[in-house]
Amino acid sequence: PGRWLDYWTGEAVEGPATVSVDAPLGKLPLYLAAGGIVPLLRPTIDTTAPTTAPDEVDSYATTPGLLYARVAPEAPGSSPSSFRVFDGAELSSATAMDGSITLASTSGNEFAFGAVFELFAGPSPVTAVTSNGLPMTKFQSLADLEAGSSGYYDEMATAHVVYVKLPAGSQAAVVAF
Repeated sequence: PGRWLDYWTGEAVEGPATVSVDAPLGKLPLYLAAGGIVPLLRPTIDTTAPTTAPDEVDSYATTPGLLYARVAPEAPGSSPSSFRVFDGAELSSATAMDGSITLASTSGNEFAFGAVFELFAGPSPVTAVTSNGLPMTKFQSLADLEAGSSGYYDEMATAHVVYVKLPAGSQAAVVAF
């Protein structure tokens, strides 16, 4: 039962239901429950083992960097979702009755640099992203967002995902999609 989003496309499936989907070798059929938060390592990490060539091999052992998280928004007015990572870092998401979503990140012992939330959005562009009531910077690419200190990038391609980068201990409101 409930609402489930395809992990790769963001397409929603309302349950209870039985669905048949393609399962090619490179794409696991995977669904994320509405309200779900999946913590991820940053996409540039090559290994978790120590490296003797940190200029060539990006290792979690050198620095964990930013904590990434894929988020499937819950229904408006639902209980907030949160996920505490092994080091004490916590990620949370709450959807208000008006459909705006509040994301928050607290630091942990290892993940002390903030977070990048990958938020499944609806079919329309985001109208505003704010932090402490002030507009956040909108970046033109994911690479630009990752290089900035905070802000957002509205990816309207295959799966409409809004990426929101927050310093540790801060929150942002994503408004109306």
